[in-house]
Amino acid sequence: MEIYGAVGPRSGDYTVQVDGGDSFTFNGTKSALVPQTLLYQDNDLGSGTHAVKISNSPFTGQTLSIDYAIAYGPSSTK
Repeated sequence: MEIYGAVGPRSGDYTVQVDGGDSFTFNGTKSALVPQTLLYQDNDLGSGTHAVKISNSPFTGQTLSIDYAIAYGPSSTK
């Protein structure tokens, strides 16, 4: 699974939690606006349904922008 969004001077800290597990905090603050940046990636999800919670920890004027997410199905080997 991959989640993409914008980072930049108006972005701040955000947390990601998968399937009710531990929350991980990231910082999206950058000097320039960069859309479609990889915000989070998890390559260890098993098959089945999963829940992802993304929350921003805003100060005044800070935002969290999500552009899109990609969910990969099970891979096969030959």
